[in-house]
Amino acid sequence: LFCKGTVIFREFEPGKMGYIVNKGQVRLVKLNPFLKEESTLAILGPGEIFGELALLGSSKRIATAIADTDDTELLMFDEQNFVAMLQNNPDFCMKILRICCKRIKEMDDRFELS
Repeated sequence: LFCKGTVIFREFEPGKMGYIVNKGQVRLVKLNPFLKEESTLAILGPGEIFGELALLGSSKRIATAIADTDDTELLMFDEQNFVAMLQNNPDFCMKILRICCKRIKEMDDRFELS
């Protein structure tokens, strides 16, 4: 369990685990080093996955994940488990592809407005 405000991982750290929100919420933020402020990229709730991109190849975190509620509960998985889930479950694989596409679109929209 994570208390509100607890950092789960930080941007640019190596990514060794992925997570599924089981209970509570997680806020994904990106730090703007020039303005010394953070932008919220997403607030994730039960059933949502995060941290998977680092396991898919980039190896470094692209955002910081922070527990956004008290008693946030996460299910964790490593790269080996993640790859096995992708290989053995086509529905899960499609879900991950849709999530990745959605996040790319959201980032594209965000930069288009800047």
